[in-house]
Amino acid sequence: MNNPEDWTFLNKGKANAIFKYNGNDMNYKGKVIRLRLADQLVLSKEIFEFVNYFRPQLHQLIAMELIPVSSRFLTTLEQESGIAIKKDTHGIIMPLIELPEQRKRVSKHISLYTDPVQSHLTMEIKPKWLYSIPQHTSLCRNCALNFYRDEELFCTLDLLSPNLITNWVDKLGLNEQHTESLTKFLSNSDLFHILYDLQHFEDIHETIGKLSNENEVPEELIRSMALKDITVYISFANDDTKVTIIDLDKKHPSKYRHWKKQGELLWNLYSQNSIVEKPCYRHLPR
Repeated sequence: MNNPEDWTFLNKGKANAIFKYNGNDMNYKGKVIRLRLADQLVLSKEIFEFVNYFRPQLHQLIAMELIPVSSRFLTTLEQESGIAIKKDTHGIIMPLIELPEQRKRVSKHISLYTDPVQSHLTMEIKPKWLYSIPQHTSLCRNCALNFYRDEELFCTLDLLSPNLITNWVDKLGLNEQHTESLTKFLSNSDLFHILYDLQHFEDIHETIGKLSNENEVPEELIRSMALKDITVYISFANDDTKVTIIDLDKKHPSKYRHWKKQGELLWNLYSQNSIVEKPCYRHLPR
């Protein structure tokens, strides 16, 4: 496994680089290794332990195996990919998520992957903040930021209310079979309610606004913010439905600076008439 020649660069995000296994060891066929980028402050072992903390509540979390990696392994992959990789002691092995070929980008946080031949569908969605929006606002922060970015507004808070799910799915423009399958799943699943409960942090905006250094960031806030950044894949194939959750990465306390900037941006947005006049669904999830 530790032979870097058996791994090929696949892609990278803001925090991780992904390499696909191409060797002969059947234990790693169809697997990838996820390595932290050089500028990341949270190591793979911390991520692994952090994810396992939530497995009892979120059984849909992607399977992970923590494995030791050598400095030679990391250096070789770094040189071959041209990507700066963290000098970590471990990497994380995960199944490769294979998506249908045709992709439709619905919004910044929602994409649809379809295979018209086999009628497969996968929805990729980042639910972001699942919360009860404050009384003084008319637009949830997810939609406010999307409005600011001139993105299509698909309010994920709708997924917490059964009476709004059908209309939400209809707006995706899927065929009848996929519309029915996705509507049925979302109407019967408690996944987004569980995420809502796990994300909950009392007076979160006020807490973030008062932070002035890393030592003040509570662990509960780190967990809440990590859960607000996950990605969910919901796949339908051959009468089978599969849900996979990825990107549950522990946040470093230094991220509080970014959270504060986002809060300041939203404060400015909410003061604009164009935002005030663009209402979002206001409801309690239960």
